[in-house]
Amino acid sequence: MGIDEELLTKAVDKIVGGQYPEVHAMLIYKDGKLVLEEYFQGHEYKWDAPMHHGDWVTWNRDKLHQIHSDTKSITSACVGIAIDQGFIESVHQSIFDYFPEYQHLNTDGKDKITIEHLLTMTSGLDANEWTVPYSSPENPSSDCGFHHARSQSVAFWGETAEVQTGTHFTYFGGNQILLERNHPPCLRAEN
Repeated sequence: MGIDEELLTKAVDKIVGGQYPEVHAMLIYKDGKLVLEEYFQGHEYKWDAPMHHGDWVTWNRDKLHQIHSDTKSITSACVGIAIDQGFIESVHQSIFDYFPEYQHLNTDGKDKITIEHLLTMTSGLDANEWTVPYSSPENPSSDCGFHHARSQSVAFWGETAEVQTGTHFTYFGGNQILLERNHPPCLRAEN
């Protein structure tokens, strides 16, 4: 396939030797053909463990794997496909165009939240995953269906707040969960 086998062997050896910890697999495709498929030892993900390290395992092609934020890229690709196929008109549409059963939550300027705002994490939803450790029940990622660890609702910054929808990036996976349409009640402004 025109790939230097010696370089691939060195890369695999460095992973096995621990130079690049927590690399669980390496797959290389070229011209539609699988050139390399190697699996390594590493930790399973554990939400509440130090460094999120669970059991030490040998990974393989059948072992389920946490992908966390990779889902955001998959969701974005699905939105693009939905637009291309005519299921969604535009990323500039209000998310409430797709939540007819949740119109009662459309208050305090929430109609300004668009699909694009959710994709770019500029929705104005008052939640930031990076402010508290993920293992803490105070982390908003425990809300809106991530782990159902608590029932606190996500507040919307609204018109009079310092930060407006579409103007400020705040890392919060709940934006993508809204795009997946599984948990619209996260739009609630009250507890």
